[in-house]
Amino acid sequence: MRMTAAGRSAEYVATTPAPARRAYRLIAGIDRWPLLFAPCLHVEQLGPGPDGGDRFRMWVASGDDVRAWTSTRHADEQALRVTFRQERPSAPLSAAEGTWRFEPDTAGTRITLTNAYTLTTADEATATFLAGALERHNADEVAAVRYWAERPEDLDDLMFSLTQEILLDLPADTVHDLLCRGAGPRVRLPGRRLVLSGPAAPAPLRAHTATWSVTDDGARSRVLVRHDAALDPDAAALGGGPARARATAEEQLRRSSLQILESAGAHAADRATAR
Repeated sequence: MRMTAAGRSAEYVATTPAPARRAYRLIAGIDRWPLLFAPCLHVEQLGPGPDGGDRFRMWVASGDDVRAWTSTRHADEQALRVTFRQERPSAPLSAAEGTWRFEPDTAGTRITLTNAYTLTTADEATATFLAGALERHNADEVAAVRYWAERPEDLDDLMFSLTQEILLDLPADTVHDLLCRGAGPRVRLPGRRLVLSGPAAPAPLRAHTATWSVTDDGARSRVLVRHDAALDPDAAALGGGPARARATAEEQLRRSSLQILESAGAHAADRATAR
């Protein structure tokens, strides 16, 4: 970490044998971030930014809590560089920005992740804690980029989406409320939408999120579930290849959705009986 009169900065550097453009595209494609980076739960694109970039909002698990912020990003495919800046950082940060750079070299690709930030406090204990947290965070993110960039498989063969539509004999508000009460990190969104992510994805998955949308359908509710998942490449190879592993995972995800809703229905019935 370096400290200047304007604030503080940190730099994390690693190399990978993977092609630079393949590594760059993992960062440029923000829709897949929840499957690439473990703390990331959900990303929503908000349209163009005021200075020509694009704006997005990201929700991240932080212990038992969920933190969210809005950032502006510029992706330069020709330079293989992505810059980002938080619009309104929360204390103790008063400003936060950074850059990913992917530079071809003799070993493959040099990955550099830099951060620049200022604090709302001069407390050195806070500064030391944040510097350590940032170092761990950057190491984890670069490791994730290296892992996926170095895989020989096409990512489109390993990552997939699955949508289910289910009718439930319960009011939409009741179903949404019961889904919000479950364990694990969750992101509540407008319009009875909810994003859930378990602590560990079941084999043969490496990562998984589920976006639930609950709407009224007369006296019943209509539940739309979108699963976004990434296969564990090693588990897929042992299980007969990505196609077979995906079929297994899709069946597991469909069954899991039904079990969650059956549990919610049983809980609602118990509550009604207890009144």
